[in-house]
Amino acid sequence: MGETYAGYFFPEVVPEIVEFFKPILVGNSVEDIPGLWAKMYHSGNFWGRVGLGAIVLCGIEAALWDLKGKQEKLPVWKILKEKWGGDFKGSDNTDFSQLPCYATGGPSNYPIDKLTGKIEYYMSLGFQGVKIGAGAYYKDSGFNIPSEPAEAADFESKKVDYIRQHFGNDLWLMFDAHMGNSSATWGLETAIAVAKAMEKYKLVFLEEPLPKGMY
Repeated sequence: MGETYAGYFFPEVVPEIVEFFKPILVGNSVEDIPGLWAKMYHSGNFWGRVGLGAIVLCGIEAALWDLKGKQEKLPVWKILKEKWGGDFKGSDNTDFSQLPCYATGGPSNYPIDKLTGKIEYYMSLGFQGVKIGAGAYYKDSGFNIPSEPAEAADFESKKVDYIRQHFGNDLWLMFDAHMGNSSATWGLETAIAVAKAMEKYKLVFLEEPLPKGMY
Protein backbone atom coordinates (compact mmCIF):
# COMPACT_ATOMS: atom_id res chain seq x y z
CA MET A 1 0.00 0.00 0.00
CA GLY A 2 1.25 3.47 -0.81
CA GLU A 3 0.34 7.02 -1.65
CA THR A 4 -2.82 8.09 -3.48
CA TYR A 5 -2.17 11.83 -3.59
CA ALA A 6 -1.80 12.22 -7.37
CA GLY A 7 -5.54 11.95 -7.84
CA TYR A 8 -5.77 15.36 -6.21
CA PHE A 9 -3.86 16.88 -9.12
CA PHE A 10 -5.48 14.97 -12.01
CA PRO A 11 -8.80 13.58 -10.74
CA GLU A 12 -10.35 13.45 -14.22
CA VAL A 13 -8.27 10.40 -15.15
CA VAL A 14 -8.77 8.37 -11.97
CA PRO A 15 -12.22 6.90 -12.89
CA GLU A 16 -10.88 5.76 -16.27
CA ILE A 17 -8.00 3.89 -14.65
CA VAL A 18 -10.37 2.32 -12.12
CA GLU A 19 -12.53 1.13 -15.03
CA PHE A 20 -9.45 -0.42 -16.63
CA PHE A 21 -8.79 -2.54 -13.52
CA LYS A 22 -12.47 -3.26 -12.81
CA PRO A 23 -12.80 -6.51 -14.85
CA ILE A 24 -10.07 -8.10 -12.72
CA LEU A 25 -11.99 -7.34 -9.53
CA VAL A 26 -15.65 -7.94 -10.40
CA GLY A 27 -16.72 -11.44 -9.39
CA ASN A 28 -13.66 -12.08 -7.22
CA SER A 29 -13.39 -12.12 -3.44
CA VAL A 30 -10.91 -10.41 -1.14
CA GLU A 31 -9.41 -13.71 -0.01
CA ASP A 32 -6.25 -13.15 -2.06
CA ILE A 33 -5.59 -9.42 -2.21
CA PRO A 34 -1.89 -9.83 -3.15
CA GLY A 35 -3.00 -12.02 -6.06
CA LEU A 36 -5.51 -9.43 -7.26
CA TRP A 37 -2.86 -6.73 -6.93
CA ALA A 38 -0.42 -8.76 -9.03
CA LYS A 39 -3.00 -9.24 -11.79
CA MET A 40 -3.81 -5.52 -11.88
CA TYR A 41 -0.15 -4.52 -11.78
CA HIS A 42 0.83 -6.82 -14.64
CA SER A 43 -2.18 -5.82 -16.74
CA GLY A 44 -0.84 -2.27 -16.73
CA ASN A 45 2.79 -3.28 -16.91
CA PHE A 46 3.69 -1.01 -19.83
CA TRP A 47 2.16 2.17 -18.39
CA GLY A 48 1.23 1.68 -14.72
CA ARG A 49 4.42 0.68 -12.94
CA VAL A 50 4.93 4.26 -11.77
CA GLY A 51 2.93 7.47 -11.82
CA LEU A 52 -0.83 7.80 -11.77
CA GLY A 53 -1.51 4.17 -12.69
CA ALA A 54 0.45 2.89 -9.71
CA ILE A 55 -1.12 5.48 -7.42
CA VAL A 56 -4.68 4.50 -8.41
CA LEU A 57 -3.68 0.89 -7.81
CA CYS A 58 -2.63 1.88 -4.27
CA GLY A 59 -6.07 3.34 -3.66
CA ILE A 60 -7.79 0.19 -4.94
CA GLU A 61 -5.58 -2.00 -2.77
CA ALA A 62 -6.37 0.06 0.33
CA ALA A 63 -10.10 -0.26 -0.47
CA LEU A 64 -9.74 -4.05 -0.78
CA TRP A 65 -8.10 -4.33 2.62
CA ASP A 66 -10.78 -2.07 4.08
CA LEU A 67 -13.45 -4.36 2.64
CA LYS A 68 -11.72 -7.43 4.04
CA GLY A 69 -11.55 -5.82 7.47
CA LYS A 70 -15.27 -5.06 7.36
CA GLN A 71 -16.08 -8.62 6.29
CA GLU A 72 -14.00 -10.16 9.06
CA LYS A 73 -14.98 -7.49 11.60
CA LEU A 74 -11.31 -6.88 12.36
CA PRO A 75 -9.05 -3.83 12.11
CA VAL A 76 -6.86 -4.04 9.04
CA TRP A 77 -3.63 -3.76 11.04
CA LYS A 78 -4.52 -7.01 12.82
CA ILE A 79 -5.17 -8.82 9.53
CA LEU A 80 -1.89 -7.57 8.10
CA LYS A 81 -0.01 -8.55 11.25
CA GLU A 82 -1.34 -12.11 11.06
CA LYS A 83 -0.50 -12.40 7.35
CA TRP A 84 2.98 -11.00 7.94
CA GLY A 85 3.65 -13.52 10.70
CA GLY A 86 6.05 -11.19 12.48
CA ASP A 87 5.49 -8.78 15.29
CA PHE A 88 5.26 -5.06 15.91
CA LYS A 89 7.49 -3.61 18.59
CA GLY A 90 5.45 -3.20 21.75
CA SER A 91 2.34 -4.71 20.16
CA ASP A 92 1.50 -6.86 23.19
CA ASN A 93 0.77 -3.80 25.33
CA THR A 94 -0.07 -1.17 22.74
CA ASP A 95 -3.55 0.11 22.03
CA PHE A 96 -3.66 0.37 18.24
CA SER A 97 -6.95 2.23 18.30
CA GLN A 98 -4.74 5.33 18.29
CA LEU A 99 -1.73 5.88 16.04
CA PRO A 100 0.78 8.73 16.02
CA CYS A 101 0.33 10.93 12.95
CA TYR A 102 2.04 13.90 11.35
CA ALA A 103 0.59 16.60 9.12
CA THR A 104 1.99 17.18 5.65
CA GLY A 105 1.96 20.94 5.46
CA GLY A 106 2.87 21.50 1.82
CA PRO A 107 4.76 24.78 1.17
CA SER A 108 6.39 26.80 3.92
CA ASN A 109 4.14 29.85 4.18
CA TYR A 110 5.92 33.14 4.85
CA PRO A 111 6.45 35.48 6.65
CA ILE A 112 7.62 33.04 9.30
CA ASP A 113 4.65 33.76 11.57
CA LYS A 114 2.42 32.28 8.86
CA LEU A 115 4.39 29.06 9.01
CA THR A 116 4.35 28.88 12.79
CA GLY A 117 0.63 29.63 12.73
CA LYS A 118 0.10 26.68 10.41
CA ILE A 119 2.12 24.41 12.70
CA GLU A 120 0.19 25.62 15.77
CA TYR A 121 -3.04 24.78 13.97
CA TYR A 122 -1.88 21.24 13.16
CA MET A 123 -0.78 20.70 16.75
CA SER A 124 -4.18 21.90 17.98
CA LEU A 125 -5.72 19.09 15.95
CA GLY A 126 -3.59 16.53 17.78
CA PHE A 127 -0.81 15.94 15.26
CA GLN A 128 2.53 15.12 16.86
CA GLY A 129 4.65 16.20 13.93
CA VAL A 130 4.67 18.26 10.75
CA LYS A 131 6.40 18.16 7.39
CA ILE A 132 7.44 21.49 5.90
CA GLY A 133 8.70 22.39 2.44
CA ALA A 134 11.84 24.02 1.08
CA GLY A 135 11.99 27.75 0.48
CA ALA A 136 9.19 30.16 1.26
CA TYR A 137 5.73 30.73 -0.13
CA TYR A 138 4.40 34.30 -0.10
CA LYS A 139 0.73 34.90 -0.79
CA ASP A 140 1.42 37.86 -3.08
CA SER A 141 4.60 36.80 -4.88
CA GLY A 142 4.58 33.00 -4.82
CA PHE A 143 7.56 30.73 -4.21
CA ASN A 144 11.13 31.70 -3.40
CA ILE A 145 13.48 28.71 -3.15
CA PRO A 146 17.20 29.53 -2.85
CA SER A 147 19.29 27.14 -4.94
CA GLU A 148 22.89 28.20 -4.28
CA PRO A 149 24.50 25.96 -1.62
CA ALA A 150 25.42 28.60 0.98
CA GLU A 151 22.23 30.62 0.56
CA ALA A 152 19.96 27.57 0.66
CA ALA A 153 21.73 26.10 3.69
CA ASP A 154 21.47 29.40 5.56
CA PHE A 155 17.81 29.95 4.68
CA GLU A 156 16.61 26.45 5.53
CA SER A 157 18.63 26.12 8.74
CA LYS A 158 17.33 29.47 10.02
CA LYS A 159 13.77 28.36 9.27
CA VAL A 160 14.20 25.08 11.12
CA ASP A 161 16.02 26.80 13.99
CA TYR A 162 13.10 29.21 14.41
CA ILE A 163 10.64 26.31 14.49
CA ARG A 164 12.71 24.41 17.06
CA GLN A 165 13.00 27.51 19.25
CA HIS A 166 9.25 28.11 18.98
CA PHE A 167 8.01 24.53 19.43
CA GLY A 168 10.91 22.70 21.10
CA ASN A 169 12.50 19.37 20.31
CA ASP A 170 9.46 17.20 21.04
CA LEU A 171 7.80 18.17 17.76
CA TRP A 172 8.51 15.60 15.06
CA LEU A 173 9.86 17.74 12.26
CA MET A 174 10.17 16.48 8.70
CA PHE A 175 11.41 18.34 5.64
CA ASP A 176 10.35 17.86 2.02
CA ALA A 177 12.53 19.71 -0.49
CA HIS A 178 10.09 18.90 -3.34
CA MET A 179 12.95 18.88 -5.83
CA GLY A 180 11.04 16.56 -8.13
CA ASN A 181 8.80 19.43 -9.23
CA SER A 182 10.60 22.57 -8.13
CA SER A 183 11.49 25.37 -10.51
CA ALA A 184 14.62 26.07 -8.45
CA THR A 185 16.33 22.70 -8.60
CA TRP A 186 19.01 21.83 -6.06
CA GLY A 187 22.17 20.14 -7.25
CA LEU A 188 24.10 17.61 -5.18
CA GLU A 189 26.28 20.30 -3.59
CA THR A 190 23.23 22.27 -2.44
CA ALA A 191 21.43 19.18 -1.14
CA ILE A 192 24.47 18.16 0.92
CA ALA A 193 24.95 21.70 2.24
CA VAL A 194 21.32 21.91 3.36
CA ALA A 195 21.41 18.45 4.95
CA LYS A 196 24.55 19.27 6.92
CA ALA A 197 23.17 22.64 8.03
CA MET A 198 19.99 21.02 9.39
CA GLU A 199 21.62 17.94 10.89
CA LYS A 200 21.76 19.30 14.44
CA TYR A 201 18.01 19.95 14.46
CA LYS A 202 17.21 16.22 14.49
CA LEU A 203 14.82 15.99 11.56
CA VAL A 204 12.90 12.74 11.25
CA PHE A 205 13.78 12.68 7.55
CA LEU A 206 14.77 14.84 4.59
CA GLU A 207 12.62 14.00 1.57
CA GLU A 208 13.36 14.49 -2.13
CA PRO A 209 16.48 16.68 -1.85
CA LEU A 210 17.31 15.97 -5.51
CA PRO A 211 15.34 15.50 -8.73
CA LYS A 212 14.67 11.81 -9.32
CA GLY A 213 17.03 11.71 -12.30
CA MET A 214 19.99 12.69 -10.11
CA TYR A 215 19.87 9.82 -7.61
